[in-house]
Amino acid sequence: MPVKSQSYPDAFGDYQAIITNRYAKFYERSLLNASGIAYYELRDTAKAYELYTKLFEASSNTANTYTATLGVMKTAYKLTKYIDATTYADKILTNIDSKEGDIHEALYIKAKCAYAQGQNDIAYLNFNRLSLSTISERAAEAKYMVAKLLYDKQEYKASLDTCFKLKGRFDSYDYWVVKAFILIADDYKAMDNSFQAKATLESIIENYKGDQSLVNEARAKLDKLAAEALDAARYR
Repeated sequence: MPVKSQSYPDAFGDYQAIITNRYAKFYERSLLNASGIAYYELRDTAKAYELYTKLFEASSNTANTYTATLGVMKTAYKLTKYIDATTYADKILTNIDSKEGDIHEALYIKAKCAYAQGQNDIAYLNFNRLSLSTISERAAEAKYMVAKLLYDKQEYKASLDTCFKLKGRFDSYDYWVVKAFILIADDYKAMDNSFQAKATLESIIENYKGDQSLVNEARAKLDKLAAEALDAARYR
């Protein structure tokens, strides 16, 4: 019987008592239910991580193992436990029965964990794989990160091309398209084409009506270009 929303804390307490006392008959089922309540209803990521980890260890069937794997992966990532998150993401990626959406989630988490740890080559491979696998906001972000990683490697032409591909493939995701055009301006500047960089930033400021932080970012970069041009003129 489904638990009514107002009784989730009470139900969680009951499951927790069973788990603490390790009543064998109900232990695994209690872990399954309690982990779900902790994650989805109580929003207690640390407790959910603990319970999903125990569920993975206690699981006696593939369904519970799969649920636990996803749960540990997601909660470990939110808790910045990047090694655990990557380990469980790999379990999803190597499971031939994994659902497509979960594979995309695993690619995203593995890439973000790698990037956070400075493992840029691994991040690049997984961001790129995700960006080619599906059309979604996370895939658009992944394509942007591919371009950003290329920029960081000073591969400005490849970064520029990737940004334009993002525009073509993910044109409905305005935020990431505009982020890509800000990066395009950076690419142009790095290639000594300040004119195109300036024009790109001006176009964002004049035409984009969405997230104001992106407009502010574009304006700051445009101001910096103007200041650098003024400094250069002074020393001529």
